[in-house]
Amino acid sequence: MALLNGNALTLAIDSTAGSEQVFAHSISASLSVNNSLIDVTSVDSNSFEEMISGRKSFSLSTDGLADFDDVTSAKSTEQFSDLALAGTKVFFMFTRPETGLASGDLLGWSGGAFIESFEVSRSSDDNITYSCSLKGSGELTKVVKA
Repeated sequence: MALLNGNALTLAIDSTAGSEQVFAHSISASLSVNNSLIDVTSVDSNSFEEMISGRKSFSLSTDGLADFDDVTSAKSTEQFSDLALAGTKVFFMFTRPETGLASGDLLGWSGGAFIESFEVSRSSDDNITYSCSLKGSGELTKVVKA
């Protein structure tokens, strides 16, 4: 089993698929996949619930240290807030490094999403931080090493 440090997973986002950039100064990110279950319980179920899978959905969340100046090598807080205010569909890749992986190994996931919420916050004598949640739009796909 190859356990990874959390820093090995990166979240990259942009308004154009294929040009995703790592989001600057992220300190945490998560991907959640959900299945809506449909109850198909009948008298033949012997008093046990029976379910079938219905619609699938996914969401992402991230938070980190706000940076309004770093607009070169990664997505800055300002660039991300611009995407949120414009209501732009963004594309993401949530992946790990390819080093040591064989062809066909899972790198992570990708898809399209809309920014559901974006927040910048501060407290006295502490860092300015951001938090963001994204709601998937379309299919979530696996990214594998070629």
